[in-house]
Amino acid sequence: MLSTRHTRGVFGIGVVFCVFSYIVPTEKKGRNEMTVEATWIKTKWNLGLLYDSLTDPRIEEDISKHERAFEDFERRYRNDTAYLGDVVALCIALPDYESLWRVGNYKPLRYLSFVNTLDSTNAECKALQQKITERLVRAGNRIKFFPLSLGKISKEAQEAFLARELLAPYRYWLSKLFEEARHKLTEPEEKILALKANTSSGMWTSGVKNTLNKQVITFDGTEIPLNEAEGKVSTIHDTEKRRALWSAVIEGYQRLGDFAESEINAVFTDKKINDELRGYKEPYDATILGYENKRESVLALVKTVTENFSVSQRFFEVKCRMLALPELTYADRGVSPGRQMRSYSFTESVRITENALDRADPRYGNIFRDYLRHGQIDVFPHANRASGGFCAGTIDLPTFIFLNHADNLRSLSTLAHEVGHGIHYERSKVQSPMYQQFTIPVAETASTFFEGLAFNRAMKEMDASEKAIALHERLNGEIATIFRQIAFFNFEEELHRAVREDGWVTKEEIARMLNRHTGAYMGPTMKLRDEDGYFFITVPHFRYMFYVYSYAYGQLISRALVRRVQNDSAYIKQVDRFLSAGGSQKPEHIFADIGIEVNEEFFREGIAEIEKDLSELEQLVA
Repeated sequence: MLSTRHTRGVFGIGVVFCVFSYIVPTEKKGRNEMTVEATWIKTKWNLGLLYDSLTDPRIEEDISKHERAFEDFERRYRNDTAYLGDVVALCIALPDYESLWRVGNYKPLRYLSFVNTLDSTNAECKALQQKITERLVRAGNRIKFFPLSLGKISKEAQEAFLARELLAPYRYWLSKLFEEARHKLTEPEEKILALKANTSSGMWTSGVKNTLNKQVITFDGTEIPLNEAEGKVSTIHDTEKRRALWSAVIEGYQRLGDFAESEINAVFTDKKINDELRGYKEPYDATILGYENKRESVLALVKTVTENFSVSQRFFEVKCRMLALPELTYADRGVSPGRQMRSYSFTESVRITENALDRADPRYGNIFRDYLRHGQIDVFPHANRASGGFCAGTIDLPTFIFLNHADNLRSLSTLAHEVGHGIHYERSKVQSPMYQQFTIPVAETASTFFEGLAFNRAMKEMDASEKAIALHERLNGEIATIFRQIAFFNFEEELHRAVREDGWVTKEEIARMLNRHTGAYMGPTMKLRDEDGYFFITVPHFRYMFYVYSYAYGQLISRALVRRVQNDSAYIKQVDRFLSAGGSQKPEHIFADIGIEVNEEFFREGIAEIEKDLSELEQLVA
């Protein structure tokens, strides 16, 4: 998985970071060379679409071009401040600034991050990545004066600019800039924060991630990579063996406990310092503002889901009955209650996803086929390769998708989810560069929408016994996406407050805290051990500061979109309006334009839909 996340602006790498689960193939044999019958389907990344190798001279050429463009902009506008008061001058300056979105797409860093994703042991890549990061941060620092100066103009001048029709194409971007300006520091201070970000946070999280990727455990006499072993837990139907493997995984995490304790305290303290400097009152305020959500919408989501943890608790009670167990342990969380689910090879998953996309809109199917033909999807796990799944896209560069396909329904869902992100990127390219990138909550709505379409398509091919298990699988995923993520939000909030008030939180306290919030959504059926909480070490989202709410937000909205398309196929045109909107409005406004008002009542209606599915499952297993 990547250590970067989806961001907007000249300095953003534009990565949607999604970890569905740590999935592994059902057989070890040839897992990195699994057969794909359709010869036109490429299952390994063609990174030649970016560069030929780490020594490709075009890497240096692109970095130099990037540096020159930023130097030229600084030279032109550093001392010529007419744009701060004259609308015509600003109309000239803004297109010049926007052009940096194309030059500043961070192509070299994207390439290096992909190389590192495929081989976490590549020291040459890591060294080059660090050197280039430092150069590009310095280049970016050259133009910080522009948005900072523009954001500091008077309230009257801001309102005058926003009212001018000449600036209409930039109105939303300017309104966001003015809104965020109250949290910006001086230019020298902003430069310092940018330069220290990697050493204060990024290197810590990368260190834990890279150390995790190198860990192995012994199980059944065989050495297994730690991240692969975690994914394997949910595939083992023998309860004793499953729980034994989870215990071995947790022991592996505990060995990294001291390192992770220092890492998470360092990262959260860095966040505390930044928030204090910028004047953010609550730990989550910076994320909500950065994701362009309305604060009241997000807090309504957290409140509504937390108040309905009884729904997720009911699900685990049903799961316990389906597994015929007296109680559940954490090892049982992801396991399927039946063995009769069919296998979903990558070829089969492609067929079902392709069918769902073509039925929605043939343009979506064509985008998917292009990814497969051109080597933009890396499919199968192998040694030293990252776990999880993600989609990475940005301005003027090809989109890349990363999977760990395991021939099961969950892997099919992950494929559709990440391809959904890709389709969102492609449709957003109708916008100007400034608005092609979008925030995480919007991104997660798109991905889970397409995941829902593919799942429903797969359901149509199942017999009655398979449908009961599939319904469990869908609910299992939605419980994880909505209730689990909000439990994580609550955990993050408590941990941030503890670091701020106490100065340091031990690994034992962090584990207990995570268990408490995990238990809140899982209920009394789930018996958690003290050591289970050490999975905080392997959840990257905690380092991205309240990123988790975006999953719940997107899932509840996408459920409504899927339902509307099912009831009226013509509604896909409204969905495409949302996909094509990119980041041109606040998320709530994008959805209001297609008839969805995001508020507490809407969230309650979404949870009620999940309860209907849960009641159906309860009847099936009664």
